[in-house]
Amino acid sequence: MGKVVLAYPNRAGSLVAYSGGAWSTTLPLANLLTRQLAQVARTVSADARNSWFYMAATTAVDCSRLVLCRHNLGSTAQHRLRGFTADPRPAVHLNFTLGTLPAGVTLTRSTLAWYFNAAGLLTQAAINEARFAYDSSGKRLGLMQEANATNYAPCSRDATQAAGWSVSNATRIKSSTGLDGVAASAVRMTATGANGRLSCTHALTGTAAVWSVYLRRITGTGTVSLSSDNWATFQAVTLTASWQRFSMTFNNAAGQCGIQIATSGDAIDIDCAQIEAGAYPSSPILTPTNATVTRGADSVSSYTVPASTVPWDTLALSVAGVVLGFPGSTISLATVSDVGATKTHGITCGTAGATGGVVATSGGSASIGTAGSITLGATFRACLGVNTAVASECRLGLGGAQAAPVTCAAGTPAYAGSLSIGQGSGGHSLVIEQVKLHASAMASADVASLSGADFERAAQYDSGLANAWPAEYIAGTTAEQRSGMVGNARIKPAAVQTYRYWRSDMADESNPAGYLQLGRVFLGTGWTPTYNMVYGAGIGYDPRSSSVETDSGAEYSVVRPNPRTASVALEYMTEAEAMDGIFEMQRQLGTTDEVWFEWDADDLLQMPRRSFLGRLKTMDKLRMPYYHAMQCALEVKELL
Repeated sequence: MGKVVLAYPNRAGSLVAYSGGAWSTTLPLANLLTRQLAQVARTVSADARNSWFYMAATTAVDCSRLVLCRHNLGSTAQHRLRGFTADPRPAVHLNFTLGTLPAGVTLTRSTLAWYFNAAGLLTQAAINEARFAYDSSGKRLGLMQEANATNYAPCSRDATQAAGWSVSNATRIKSSTGLDGVAASAVRMTATGANGRLSCTHALTGTAAVWSVYLRRITGTGTVSLSSDNWATFQAVTLTASWQRFSMTFNNAAGQCGIQIATSGDAIDIDCAQIEAGAYPSSPILTPTNATVTRGADSVSSYTVPASTVPWDTLALSVAGVVLGFPGSTISLATVSDVGATKTHGITCGTAGATGGVVATSGGSASIGTAGSITLGATFRACLGVNTAVASECRLGLGGAQAAPVTCAAGTPAYAGSLSIGQGSGGHSLVIEQVKLHASAMASADVASLSGADFERAAQYDSGLANAWPAEYIAGTTAEQRSGMVGNARIKPAAVQTYRYWRSDMADESNPAGYLQLGRVFLGTGWTPTYNMVYGAGIGYDPRSSSVETDSGAEYSVVRPNPRTASVALEYMTEAEAMDGIFEMQRQLGTTDEVWFEWDADDLLQMPRRSFLGRLKTMDKLRMPYYHAMQCALEVKELL
């Protein structure tokens, strides 16, 4: 049996400032400063990229217990605690995963545009309306930024039209539910003989181009192929019952692109045909008639950095996102400019996906080399650390790896003035997830961490992911027994950790509520007696509900939550132990301030039942029954 633990004081109560993550405006992060645990703080979603917060103290504080009190985390949820010597909070954090543009950022686009929403349905965006990309599970990836593009495929959603489309050994009928979920908005093609073909005539000439189309199989198992050179060559594609986009590049005179079904009787559905210049297909551009349609570029405004907050010669710029198509020339992923807009620090992407960095010098900008290659369609994270005050201190990181540091020549500006996201002219195809700008120089470990999976400054203490509910408790109880149990997610460092800055993360993206919440955070130091509590200790629920009996004998009840109360007696304490532990706890807490109580620090099976955030219900005197031996009785009541 482990020993009883009394942890105090709660340094996350009023001694820290909370920030970070994405929290409800009606149930904000500031609610964690209140003593009423029912006044919860709630995240805007269960997305782990936003379900976190910083705790910044005025000075370094000790921690041997972190507890997320009264949380709604599920049985498989995890959480994490990190401690930092240097302030990890960025001066600017632009988060594009929330479905709205951050304050201070605007987007312009001269035309309508299309994108796939969280449900996977093709959706129209109005002129100047930002579009956000989603993965197959409906998770928002970030802000879409695309170059202007023109679709040369006529009647892109209706291949039954004679204008621009022809068919041989096949039938076509607009009868299928399309990518937008609308009935009879997509075309079904059925081969009536071998090598049934559907051909699209276009007028795009003299440039590298790409032919793309969404397909799904309805019946049959025969080969389905694309062609982009008047049926001279073919590219077989593997279809499933779900919509997929297929493409092939070409470079020839105006002619025909098309789809071929090898086996008679096989049937497929077709939607959103597209023929455009470039090497990669962009988002669908709908052509309702035989005329071409152009989608304007997404142009994102520069963000104005608060005046005199980010020193020009000591900063770090980091960006996360996805490249959807490599550009024809080097483009900017993120750039910070000085107040006079004469110099830049930036992270770039080359034509083959290589990432590079540029830093301002006294004569303009100079390259600091590359840190690796970005993979098309995969999330990238990159960081540029600038410290012109130290030789060989400018560092570029990508995916946790770094280029060799180089010497940065000092510039004349004093502060950063503006932050650009992507390339303002829209000459690229990107999804921007987040951009951070730190107002301090970064060591090698920081650049590596900011460009890695954590997208955070390097921590000096890291608990790693811990179970929000002990695995022993989950395995040893039923869902019915766990229903209604107060959730208190504990992290117990192996040794006391002392830092000024802390970050707490929660990971429970499948939470059925669609959000995460907690009522209070406990961050403090545990005290354990040398000799455990004596036999006769008790723990239970104090009844608070009441019932009234009417004349007829019927009873009506007022149901109130019942707090747990623990009564323990500690004997055989030395004077020093009693004075440093119990007496000091009584002095600091009285009967109002918080104490974290654990009946048995090692019993993880019963930990959720026998540990809680409470207060001293009574303050018994320290007694000395023997020479230099002290004893005391304690009663701890749970806070609701």
